[in-house]
Amino acid sequence: MDWTDCCNAKCFFCPRNIEGGDFLPLAKLTKLEKVLSNVKYFSMSSSIGEPLLHPELRQILEWLYRINPTVSIRVTTDGTALTAEKAAWFAGDLDWLSISLNASNGEAHMRDMFPHLAERAVDAGKRWELHLRHITEFIAALPAEDRPRVRLNMIAHRHNIEDIVDFVYVVERVAVRTRQ
Repeated sequence: MDWTDCCNAKCFFCPRNIEGGDFLPLAKLTKLEKVLSNVKYFSMSSSIGEPLLHPELRQILEWLYRINPTVSIRVTTDGTALTAEKAAWFAGDLDWLSISLNASNGEAHMRDMFPHLAERAVDAGKRWELHLRHITEFIAALPAEDRPRVRLNMIAHRHNIEDIVDFVYVVERVAVRTRQ
């Protein structure tokens, strides 16, 4: 379910050209209670927005778990809103969580997904390391059985084709940290 068209990224490969955006409020979502109480999966996508930025995310998940205790959650996210605290919101209920990292280093990540931050002279290397740390902390805070359900993805294109091997090392780096 796309419940927002708000996004903190400006990916060059995304057709989204919305400034600002909006969130589907919990009050409207509850109108789907009859349907959502019987679904096997609740999928949050980021095709036009970042679902984990929703200001009512925790309340929505609590409501959903209350009306459908067996629901499994599927999330597509850029990962920037992941925190160790949020891991508890998904623990035991994840089918999968897909992080669109789309880069193997800070410069490529900023170039391809956050060019507006580069324009503000944000340090790409520091931001990248902070981002990876938050992802690692999120995964580590999940129950061990949920950790393999987290995926990191990269869209390959002509500007990053040389980075694919390094992306594999980034995934391994994050995975190794979460095993400790």
